[in-house]
Amino acid sequence: MKGRINRTLLFVSLISLLAIPLTIITLQNRQVIKQQASGGVATAIPTYQSIGLYWSPTGGSALTKATVQYRKQGDTTWKEAQPLWYDSRSIDDNLPEYRGSIVTLQAGTTYEVKLTLASGPTTTITTTTWIDPEKLPVARTVTVPAGGPYTITEGGTADGYVLYTAAPGSTITASTVKTDNQNGVAVDASYVIVRGLTVKGGMN
Repeated sequence: MKGRINRTLLFVSLISLLAIPLTIITLQNRQVIKQQASGGVATAIPTYQSIGLYWSPTGGSALTKATVQYRKQGDTTWKEAQPLWYDSRSIDDNLPEYRGSIVTLQAGTTYEVKLTLASGPTTTITTTTWIDPEKLPVARTVTVPAGGPYTITEGGTADGYVLYTAAPGSTITASTVKTDNQNGVAVDASYVIVRGLTVKGGMN
């Protein structure tokens, strides 16, 4: 599962001398659904309007087609999505598997996803896309001061996010000292919204 789970520790860095407004939202425990079924292990990773899919059925190969159908929970009609593609590589803990995505979905909606291998195995998995960020509850607003790098360490809860914003016209400038953390803004908290900051400089 390396590289698939959205981490609550998020760093923001931009190309040196580039200033750009940004918006970031972090949540704790992003929903990652992993299901073991007769059709093999299926994993669904939702975002606001898409669902990433990973599937390891018995008999999978680059020569065997894997199709995807989906529907809103409660609907009776399935819709067709793009077939999955087979990744034959073995990287870290990830073995060969089918991968793909369903896009242009509705935020905050539960979907049923059916995966079918041409040779027979089928599995169904249920997952929910993220809530529209404009509808997230805000418990407190913090104005980020202009100046040097800024680290966010205070977060909120699922019932009330902490919104970090900037005063009009202010800019955050990342450190240019190579021994320093050269991120303009570092987010080390959950349930945080970062909106409208302008960051100049920075690198990973």
